Amino acid sequence: MKILVIDDLEKNRASAQEQLGQDHDLTIIGSYKETFDYLWYGDTNLIEKLMAEKGFPAKNPEPKFIEKTPWDKAFDKVIKSPSVYWDVVLTDAMMPFDYKAHQHDPGYGEEKMVGYQIAFNAISMGASSAIIFSQHHHQSAEGRILEYSSLFFGRHFKEIFKFTNGTKLGFFQDTGEVKNWKKALEKLLES
Repeated sequence: MKILVIDDLEKNRASAQEQLGQDHDLTIIGSYKETFDYLWYGDTNLIEKLMAEKGFPAKNPEPKFIEKTPWDKAFDKVIKSPSVYWDVVLTDAMMPFDYKAHQHDPGYGEEKMVGYQIAFNAISMGASSAIIFSQHHHQSAEGRILEYSSLFFGRHFKEIFKFTNGTKLGFFQDTGEVKNWKKALEKLLES
């Protein structure tokens, strides 16, 4: 199974590798700003390989916005291949809001609840998602809202939402030292 894990803390990324790395095709990234390439384009290493097989570089050498170049046509075929996208995206709920396009927005660089945007983008691209909350965020107002919301009480999934495109969204609050990615994945898949 192709899984993308997104978390800003090294200890949680290491635990994802330890818990999921043996059994899955796993990609782990550590920031909100990195998610855009991975969410919109999927497995960028695989895309680069597939484009090379078609005789094209990974990046368009001459972007044209009026008409499609041969590169654009090859890229469209590659990007629509199910093999380049994720089956599941597991994301931290709150991470620094550090996408460069938003550098002038209020709150740039501060921890924000970006996990929702990540999860819904992934679902729109066909990947089931789980948002995993942890105790280290509860000093913020957004973190306290999560803590007091009945949806997030306990160390279990309280709700799994199913979408018409066959994907699922789960919410998981983890109170451990590191996140239990494996348990979140199991709960998401068994529902």
